[in-house]
Amino acid sequence: MKTRLFIIRHAEAEGNVYRRIHGHYDSLLTPNGLRQTDALRERFRSERIDVCYASDLIRTRTTAQAVYLPKALPLRLDKRLREVNLGVWEDVPFGRLYREDAEQLRRFNDDPDRWRIEGAESYQEYSFRFLQAILDIVRRHEGQAIAVFSHGTVIRSLQYRLFPDSLGHSDNTAVSLLEFENGKFTPVYLDDNGHLTEEISTMARQNWWRGGKDYNLWFRPMTGGRDWYLACRADAWRAIYGQPMPDRPFYQNALDGSGGVPGALCDVMLEEERAGLLHLNTQQDVGHISFLYLLPEFRGRGLGTQLLGQAVSVFRQQGKTRMQLLVSPRNEEAIALYRRNGFRDAGHFPGKPDNLTLMELDFRPDRDLAAEKLVALHSCAYGVGAGHAGCPNIGCSGDGCTDCAIVGGSGTGHTGRTVSGGSGSGCAGRTVVGGPGTGRADRTIVGGIGTGVEGVVGAVDPTVPGGGDIAPEAVARDGGADGAAGRPRHAVAAQADLGRTGRQRCGQDQYCDEHKRTFHANFLLF
Repeated sequence: MKTRLFIIRHAEAEGNVYRRIHGHYDSLLTPNGLRQTDALRERFRSERIDVCYASDLIRTRTTAQAVYLPKALPLRLDKRLREVNLGVWEDVPFGRLYREDAEQLRRFNDDPDRWRIEGAESYQEYSFRFLQAILDIVRRHEGQAIAVFSHGTVIRSLQYRLFPDSLGHSDNTAVSLLEFENGKFTPVYLDDNGHLTEEISTMARQNWWRGGKDYNLWFRPMTGGRDWYLACRADAWRAIYGQPMPDRPFYQNALDGSGGVPGALCDVMLEEERAGLLHLNTQQDVGHISFLYLLPEFRGRGLGTQLLGQAVSVFRQQGKTRMQLLVSPRNEEAIALYRRNGFRDAGHFPGKPDNLTLMELDFRPDRDLAAEKLVALHSCAYGVGAGHAGCPNIGCSGDGCTDCAIVGGSGTGHTGRTVSGGSGSGCAGRTVVGGPGTGRADRTIVGGIGTGVEGVVGAVDPTVPGGGDIAPEAVARDGGADGAAGRPRHAVAAQADLGRTGRQRCGQDQYCDEHKRTFHANFLLF
């Protein structure tokens, strides 16, 4: 009996754009990665899928939402589907590896049998455990259509073992389709990214796979002292405001704000050249980027995102989950860069010569897993209950849906529902059930508002952009009324503390004169 196996690489994640090496490091999808999952959802809309698996890392679980949620399937997690454990390389910038470990990096890409890194899995280890996971899955689901969400290197290792003459690199969300029958895999297609446009394809914006050159940064503790720091500050000030920088204690504030944290006050390096400066304030609950700067000759190469990646890395190591920056409204290129990388406007701050815009990036580990919070993914009983004919994914074990994990309700109007439940008694407290009344037959994830929903859904109509986003914080606070309006079609979090005006948090969300001196206009020049 023929089994169809779709193997899908995760959508674009932080490591892909921050140019940092992420294996078991648990990174998030980028805003562009979320657009890729939208395209993936459309690709699989009419494709039969019977079961979904993913590695337990966030970037694959988030990508898998494009398939398992619309099809009302549970997501089965398997650690064996993880990316390779990269040991001491984890979260290291590519620029440092190219400079300090170029031969091992070459082996990693072209000669994996000879690749050896402290604390990392060998090629034999990671390729075998991934192959074994795949074999277990196809044997367990013989004759079914399976979607497996995993990672680039382990997917490539499987292809190398099975089809060594077809080895390539996969784009983010690229899909391979294999057929398994009589103990043998046959490729239908490999690494297909036909659902992606040029604008959202990750590899379309990279040159390394074409034999071209990409620019990969690394970072070192700042050299040059006060003179270098103030020279960078002065140049940025003149470029934005067209006037000399005022006499303020910028350098001392930089020393105080960085707190001696490694990576918080550093030179930006491109190969052996000093390309710029990064200054992070680590002394508050929320991380702050006080200063980003690139020398004029290094602008125009798209390097700014890698500086943001360094900031995320440093702040994560401190246990922070958000970071903020202040930027002049005149600095339109910088604002555009921040928005492309997921920053949102969070208020304003008085400054001279301009009032400044406060922008914030949320990088909580579970930021994009709102849907998982609302679905009991691992508790489907798959029993048979009365009155459920036509419901393909119910987990009922009897009347009243007492054990339903995905759908709820019993009675009329239930037939044909994919995720949402009916309006019968016993629905109260279910996590993804629809609301009572008519008009809910075409809802796929969330339903209406009313009895039985109990604060699960967002706004009334999840098909309207901005109207049906699921907001975990808003759900926890007030039933999810309209908490995430404004970001179409993504299950994203709203601000946890709505109404905050973007002021420095010194315990009470108020201005704090003591810390005002650490807030400086943020610059990034291209």
